[in-house]
Amino acid sequence: MTTTGRIDSVAVLGAGTIGAQIAAHVANAGLPVLLLDLDDRTAREGLKRAKALKPDPCFDADVASRIVTGSFDTLLDRLGESDWIIEAVVERLDIKRALLERVDAARRPDAIVSSNTSGIPLVSLAEGRSDDFRRHWLGTHFFNPPRYLHLLEVIPTPETGPDVVRSVTEFADHRLGKGVVLAKDTPGFIANRLALFGVLRMLEVLERGEFTVEEIDAMTGPAIGRPKSATFRTMDIAGLDVLSLVVKDLHARLPAADRDAFKAPALLERMVAAGLLGEKSGAGFYKRVKKPNGESEILALDPSALEYRAQAPVRLGSLEQAKSIDDVGARVRSLFLGSDRVGQFLRSTLAPTLAYCAGAAREVAHSLGDVDRVLQWGFGWELGPIQTIDAIGVRERSPQSAEYEAMVIGDHNPDACPSFLCHGFGRHSSILLSAPRAHRLPSAVPAPPQSRPHPSTADLRFLSTLRDGWASYPTHPFYQVDPRRKRRSRARCARPPCIA
Repeated sequence: MTTTGRIDSVAVLGAGTIGAQIAAHVANAGLPVLLLDLDDRTAREGLKRAKALKPDPCFDADVASRIVTGSFDTLLDRLGESDWIIEAVVERLDIKRALLERVDAARRPDAIVSSNTSGIPLVSLAEGRSDDFRRHWLGTHFFNPPRYLHLLEVIPTPETGPDVVRSVTEFADHRLGKGVVLAKDTPGFIANRLALFGVLRMLEVLERGEFTVEEIDAMTGPAIGRPKSATFRTMDIAGLDVLSLVVKDLHARLPAADRDAFKAPALLERMVAAGLLGEKSGAGFYKRVKKPNGESEILALDPSALEYRAQAPVRLGSLEQAKSIDDVGARVRSLFLGSDRVGQFLRSTLAPTLAYCAGAAREVAHSLGDVDRVLQWGFGWELGPIQTIDAIGVRERSPQSAEYEAMVIGDHNPDACPSFLCHGFGRHSSILLSAPRAHRLPSAVPAPPQSRPHPSTADLRFLSTLRDGWASYPTHPFYQVDPRRKRRSRARCARPPCIA
């Protein structure tokens, strides 16, 4: 890093799917990039694969000319030329630690070092490193594809210097066009922890045979303000082997109260064992084949037999009716409260996910608004989980609120404040449906214990008037860039078709 704190050169360690695309996106911003892997051929092939991706990770053909490829053994000493070194190798603690030991010896004393880990604690990765390394060390979790997905989770440790966080945050915001959210150094950070909870609930429903792959994707796509890739197409893009690794890591690292919810479903393990890894292997929940006439056809998985069949038409009447509702919040509420199979599905998967997001928010995030921004910027949701709670929450007593209570809330002690509200999120108010009074949250309360029971679906009724939380909830002191600003960055562009 220069004496002015500017980042003018970057090295990326690991030329896999995400590492090569990070290198390309930094080069998009006009910086020279060093892309290293086990050997020069692996690094070159990784960049070649990235350049062939659709949508294209590069602005133009000249971008690749700013990227120098090489091996860890021959070019690691050139790390001394880089202001920011990004580790993006395989998600294994031992491999990352061994590489970071070499980085510590080769880096310049003021160079920033970060990891693109999707959830391994940053403190664990930096064990044994020098004091200067740890002061310049943090997590930078990019989302795939990094050129198109707006989110960047930045994860400081207690030893990270404020100037280091500020430099990375401002560079990512101004030069890379990223929406930066500071996350706490907890397993899975914000995005994977909260999103995977919901994904696993849907896998459980699929595994039980209650709905088909096509039906779940129809219910979890644009109908509820999510991307066209919905649930299973998104998993195929991400890679089911990666999903399995992240879930297993969360299961191992999370407190005991959370572990059962993050147990990898047998279906996922069967698919990985069979080599059905998604797009990278040519088959996952969907498989593209050529018909005899040469046309392409996309088949869907029969999870019971792990065989592929022609996609069946989705006949869910409420989805067709909901198309006439333009407001996404009103549409989600209508579908959620429905008495048909769509309502049943959403209440069995979305409701516990929203409750979990609200319950875990203080543990993983610095504000409720950050919880929403992460899911919106990282996964293309139109409404974040707190906004969704507000959309389907009951604001006043009415026949609809009674219906909501009967179907979702059930029997519940109206005087029992749920744990996540008792711990508080600033000065937000909430309406307690069954009591003639509103609860005012304290402005400052102790943090909840790590191993606390998470709120049940019933607790959703306490959150009917939660708002963004940016102004009233104390944010991390390192926040220097307001992520709500709509600045045109040279590295920002439209979303790819898969998340349009």
